[in-house]
Amino acid sequence: MVAVAGFSRGSALGIAQSPARWIELREAVRLSARDAAEPWQTADFEAWISTAGGAKRLNGMLVRTQPDDGSPRGLEAYCSLCPHEICLVEYVRETKSVPMDAGPVPKHPLLVCSCHFSVFDPLQHGRAISGPAHR
Repeated sequence: MVAVAGFSRGSALGIAQSPARWIELREAVRLSARDAAEPWQTADFEAWISTAGGAKRLNGMLVRTQPDDGSPRGLEAYCSLCPHEICLVEYVRETKSVPMDAGPVPKHPLLVCSCHFSVFDPLQHGRAISGPAHR
């Protein structure tokens, strides 16, 4: 089993900004690791957080990563909302046409915001690698 314990913060969701990197979930999200057993397989999930305005639902995805160098696979959990303008992030397997500010487009699947073309790399723990999102 995999339990997701937190999400990155975001004031656009009505969540108070704090120095902490994570928002505490109301309860753990439990998923079977078999839901994302194969390299680059994903599993969608819902998580609930408490805010001043009440409970809010966040959609997320579990991704089974597979580094190009053959090192061990990993499991990463991501919120499906872009931190730039809170648009939905898409999981893109065919990355040839993904717009990048600079540098080559990675060959492995990426997380892409279609609103303003922010690109996030699951092999770098979701780090923004292109576009307006800075985190």
